[in-house]
Amino acid sequence: MRHKILVVDDDRPTLEMISLLLLRGGYEPVVSADPVEALDIARLSHPDLVLLDVLMEPIDGWQFLDTLMVDPALSHLPVMLFTACPLVGGEHERYRGHVVRVFQKPVYPPELMKALERFFS
Repeated sequence: MRHKILVVDDDRPTLEMISLLLLRGGYEPVVSADPVEALDIARLSHPDLVLLDVLMEPIDGWQFLDTLMVDPALSHLPVMLFTACPLVGGEHERYRGHVVRVFQKPVYPPELMKALERFFS
């Protein structure tokens, strides 16, 4: 069974690179450059995991996570975060149970693939 992964990042080159990487790794990528649209896509596509950028517009990754946590259709989704800025003081701690991994951008492709393999095993 191919795992479906929703990738949410407002940077198109990053979306394209991760999508290609996921396809080559045997995953089914679903991508969105718009985090608001991505919430609707998640409701419709039922992904197994969300790869989420933190710094986006019109809502950021934290607002995305806040919405995800209170939506019964989405609250079960695990999330791996991407961030260009180091997280300080456990910023993601309040999302424990949802955030399963944090990556510093740029993401090293073998590191991402190894993390996905571990997550889905």
